[in-house]
Amino acid sequence: LASDFQVKKYSLPMTHVLIFNPRSERITNAQTRRALSFAINREGILRSTILRDESMKHGRPTSAAWHLRSYATEPREPAPRFNLRLAYALRFAAEQQLRIAELMKLTEAAKEKARVDKINFDPAQFRKNTNVDYVKLPRLRFVVEPGEVPKAAAERMLSYWTKIGFEIDLIQGDQPGKPLADSDWDFCYRQVRMEEPLLELWPVLANDTTFDMSRLGLYPDWMRQELVGLDYASSFLDAQEKLFTIHRHIAAQAFLIPLWEVDEYAVMRKNVSGTPAQLMSAYHNAERWMIKP
Repeated sequence: LASDFQVKKYSLPMTHVLIFNPRSERITNAQTRRALSFAINREGILRSTILRDESMKHGRPTSAAWHLRSYATEPREPAPRFNLRLAYALRFAAEQQLRIAELMKLTEAAKEKARVDKINFDPAQFRKNTNVDYVKLPRLRFVVEPGEVPKAAAERMLSYWTKIGFEIDLIQGDQPGKPLADSDWDFCYRQVRMEEPLLELWPVLANDTTFDMSRLGLYPDWMRQELVGLDYASSFLDAQEKLFTIHRHIAAQAFLIPLWEVDEYAVMRKNVSGTPAQLMSAYHNAERWMIKP
């Protein structure tokens, strides 16, 4: 019976986020990552798929991988907005950058051949006559955490990405077989509850629990230096300011894609006492619980 149970809200919400594989060469272009972010209708998916509640009483779009009430949250940084037209333009720009790089490579090769053959070469005319439309953005591989809700949300996001021209394979995280190697996936859907961003951000970005700098290959030197600089914060305010800066830079470059945070609740029998007032996990301080017969 309902009267036999009590409901307690977890102190921190669960944050849903898309995290990129730092060793994938297919998502190093910031425009590609930003296009993926702007193409997501966060409020629409949150209302109809995650919460199934038009009022979104127990969830909200978020701007970070940690909870919005965290000391690490830059208060002026909004959640990424939904703009399908901008997303399409960014995807197109990313593809054009690949085509320009290919055209420059072909131009240099043709120029060298002309030099060896001792013939005149006009780079501008060569570029004008050379078609590189065969160059496309690479197909991406998207890994999703096990569970019906993440799967449903991922399928909704996939429908938006397909509309603007992305080719993406959705891979279930619990599929049978060997674990995926770094070369087998590009980004993933994760749920995280980050209590201490100062200590927990690095493992999330690196997708690894070791502090191996080689796993941060996706990020430019200045971003790696900012992450390392967190260890050298001289005070809490200094650490907070560094995290604010990192928050802004993560948002600007879409080094990860925050989705939404969802309030969660624990249900337990009323004969259980001694549970913490601020519940952090399902068995938080379980050694102090008392169960009355």
